[in-house]
Amino acid sequence: MHYIFDSTGTCVITAQSPIEPIDGYTSFESTEVYNPWEIRLVDGAIVKQEPKEKPTEEHPQEEQGDTPLPPSVEDLAESVAGLYELLASVVPPSEEESEGKHE
Repeated sequence: MHYIFDSTGTCVITAQSPIEPIDGYTSFESTEVYNPWEIRLVDGAIVKQEPKEKPTEEHPQEEQGDTPLPPSVEDLAESVAGLYELLASVVPPSEEESEGKHE
């Protein structure tokens, strides 16, 4: 695999075939295949990095009690049905009103 790293050592491009050199970036070829978000270039070598935050089993909304949950599909469907009822109750304008002929 071919990897391109920026000046901070972050992998910005991966490819199976050779990549043209880019000014300000470091090209690196390796027989190993890495996930680009799990590696860094440190002192000319690819180093696997640990994730900065470990994923939790809980949903973020449950951890933050004051953050409202997004509406459910059922809530959205009820809102849309209410809008359809509201639109159905609106009387369409007469032809004179729609053409701008007001007396």
